[in-house]
Amino acid sequence: MLRSMAKKKTYTPAPEVPADIQARYLAVMEVISGQTTVSEAARKMGMSRNHFQTLVHRAQEGMLERLTPGVPGRPAKSEREAELERQLADLRRKATQLEERLEMTDKVMGLAKRLLHGPTPRARATRTKAEAPSADDESEPRRVRLARELEVLGLPRALVARELAIPESTLRRWATTAPKPRPPRRLPPPVDVVAAAVADVRELRGLVGAEALRRAHPELSRRQAQVIKERTVTDLERERKRACIRVVVTHPGIVRGFDAMDRERDARPRYVLVSGDAAVPFRTSLVAAQRYDAPTVARALARDFEEHGAPYVLRMDRASVHGAPEVRAVLAHHRVLVLHGPAYYPRFYGQLERQNREHRAWLEAAAASSRDDLDADLQRLCNALNTRWKRASLGWRTAQEVWSERPPVTFCRDELARLVGDRRRHLLASDKRDKLSDDLAERLAIEQTLTSLGWLRVETRDGC
Repeated sequence: MLRSMAKKKTYTPAPEVPADIQARYLAVMEVISGQTTVSEAARKMGMSRNHFQTLVHRAQEGMLERLTPGVPGRPAKSEREAELERQLADLRRKATQLEERLEMTDKVMGLAKRLLHGPTPRARATRTKAEAPSADDESEPRRVRLARELEVLGLPRALVARELAIPESTLRRWATTAPKPRPPRRLPPPVDVVAAAVADVRELRGLVGAEALRRAHPELSRRQAQVIKERTVTDLERERKRACIRVVVTHPGIVRGFDAMDRERDARPRYVLVSGDAAVPFRTSLVAAQRYDAPTVARALARDFEEHGAPYVLRMDRASVHGAPEVRAVLAHHRVLVLHGPAYYPRFYGQLERQNREHRAWLEAAAASSRDDLDADLQRLCNALNTRWKRASLGWRTAQEVWSERPPVTFCRDELARLVGDRRRHLLASDKRDKLSDDLAERLAIEQTLTSLGWLRVETRDGC
């Protein structure tokens, strides 16, 4: 203690002058003290005047540096040493933060395990009545309870928010919001009540609403009534599909459909004449037309037959233009039979009706305005639907691929017409048929002939 408090010695003894530089030292001191001149001392030492003058200046510079008062305090450290000390301080600070974070993580994991998985048997056995969770605590979400437990431990709110990956504002809202009690769990409705509700939905064909169903059966909640209605409507739709009869054309190029898609009254042009195969969703032609009259239909059919070959049977509705002489002349020239469906029964032409929905949606997205634009859009539409769409019903192939691989059909058209005529006359002459019209006999004859040749199949399955 006394030695550390003693004053530091500031005396420095006189330096010892080496013998080899003693002459220069004395000469420089004589010049500085004014006993001799620089020129005389330089000649005496055998040096040039400039060199000796430099030695004198260096000696004076050293004296001035020592005589000048220094900066008070400890001497400054080097830059390298200062940089190492800063790095060491940063490492120590980071190590302290990691230790705090590890300790906080241990606390969080312990609380999360206790809240998510429940306390251990020992903790449950030693818990007092005052420490038991209340009903309100049990009704809180687990993340909310975990946040409350962490804040009780004294952890900063920002730290808790970061660990739980939630905004700090959410923690503030949780802290000011009282926990809501969990509603009691509703028991499932009785079986007889559910059966009665299902019977009501079936009887009303799904038209009844969930609220009306709940009021008709007070034992049901509105949510339960909604679930019963949705499930029953789904069952009704599945039953309807299973009961539907589906007509399947087995070979491409046998039956072709023709229909006109009416756009809007102010659209120019207004109609799109669609021709498509009945076995494969292959559009053979899409033609824009301003008028839906007999000459336009005749030209569209003639062009379609020339480009993709004439089918054996053409299925189209009972529009007046389809029975015009111009259209019948084209069909007779190519020896194509006409298959009309029942009157006022559009589902007979359901294939083209569904395809027209695709055509309408595509054109609305394209937003064609002029005839030139519509013609170009129809060409792109036809190429896209035929060559880009791989369908599961075609074995994940496009309609163009299936159409190009179709086997050639060389059945005689005259023979087909003869078979249809014979069957038509047999149906009209049969005693089992009462008041069978010529139109119905023609349709049945064509369908039965195609079925006998293996080109048509009627099946019932889940799908229509």
